[in-house]
Amino acid sequence: MGSTRSNPVTPPEPPLDPGTLVLEVRGKLDRTAGRTLLAAVRAAVERHPSRLEIDLQSLEAFTPEGLEALSECSTYRARFPGGLHVRTMGDVAREAFLTAFA
Repeated sequence: MGSTRSNPVTPPEPPLDPGTLVLEVRGKLDRTAGRTLLAAVRAAVERHPSRLEIDLQSLEAFTPEGLEALSECSTYRARFPGGLHVRTMGDVAREAFLTAFA
């Protein structure tokens, strides 16, 4: 019996600002989740939201490869007029953010 893995990067509830797109990263940000996150950011560029938020508040763990992908997301910030923002709450999310963008 194979194991199934739910998608670690999904849009949560619609944001209050309709011009904002939020991507939520849950569980572990590893190589696979990082690739999924980058694909979601690239897809977001095509949707033309004014602002992109990456929500790390449900992040439980991360790997160097996941942090590399998170860091690479910043290369797309100029594509969002309102910017690319990262939501952090909790030690793991803050550590991931500070390490990825150091």
